[in-house]
Formats: sequence, structure tokens, C-alpha cells
Amino acid sequence: MENSPLELYDKAYRLHYVENNVVQAGQLYEALIKEFPESNECGYAVIQLQKIHAREVVDSIEALRRKGHPLLLVSVVLNIVTLLAVVAVAVLFLTDQRAPASGLSAAAPTSSAVVPPPPPPPPVEPAPVADDAAIVESGSEPIAAVVKEEKKDSTPARKRAAPAPAARPRKSSSSPAKDSVQYF
Repeated sequence: MENSPLELYDKAYRLHYVENNVVQAGQLYEALIKEFPESNECGYAVIQLQKIHAREVVDSIEALRRKGHPLLLVSVVLNIVTLLAVVAVAVLFLTDQRAPASGLSAAAPTSSAVVPPPPPPPPVEPAPVADDAAIVESGSEPIAAVVKEEKKDSTPARKRAAPAPAARPRKSSSSPAKDSVQYF
């Protein structure tokens, strides 16, 4: 072999860059590292081997790029489908948020006529209250029985609780208007 690490490195370097014989240059760089591990040229040989290996990786990546890798195509298609799905969900969500809850359109009416509100329902009149004596005389048993039981009560009429009097309007003396009425 060569006598010095410098001569070995020089030969490997010429093979690598001048003659483009990367395989034989790599073998010489590895031999230099094994035979002269303590030399300065050993560090340079390590760097040149890393460049060779990096170039091999770059070449394999470029070959895949030129060839068109099937996983690359699959990943691009899946990304597009996912993006379209997200957009569709967003559109559905926004249209649901904008739709009124009653199902009516929020747009202004197209005609210029104003529709009046529906009339209020008619007032409900209370049923006429019958007199107790009339109920007893009519012969209706359940009500008549209740009325008769009340009359059979042994408590005198004045001791029984009288119904509460209805609230009567009072004229307020503190009010500035004479006709104002307060309810208590």
C-alpha cells in the first residue's frame, strides 16, 4: 500500500472527484481510517465518506421522485379528501346555525302589504253560580248532600267562619289626585 496517510488520501480524493469512481474512493477512505486512525487525514477521510453516503441518499430520493412513489400519491389524495370533508362539515354547521328555529325564512317579505296580527281569542265568561237553595231543590244528589250536611252542622251560624270580604277600593288621602284609587 501507500507509505503515508497523505498519499493515500490524495489518491482517494482524485478517484472521488476527478475520475468519479466513488466506489473505489470509498474503499480507500475506509482503508485510510483503519490504517491511520490518529492522523489528520483520517478526519478528512471520515468527512468524505459522509459526503459519499449523503450523495447516495439524495440519489435514491431523486430516483423515487422521478419514478413517482405510490405512497406519495395516496397521501396527497387522502389529504384532499380530508380537506373536502372538513369544508363540507363547516358548511353544514354554518347553515344550521343560520337557519331560524321556527322553520320560517329570515328574509324580508317580498310583498309590500303588512299582514295584521291574528285577532285575540274571545274572552271566557265564567259560568253562572247557582244559589245553594236552588241546588238543594233541583234534586242533584252529590251537591245537595254537601249542602244538607253543612246545614246539619250543630255549630251556630254566627260562630262559623264567615267568608273573607272582597277587597274594596279605598281612596288614598296621600295621593295628589282626588279620584285615584288604591287596592289593598
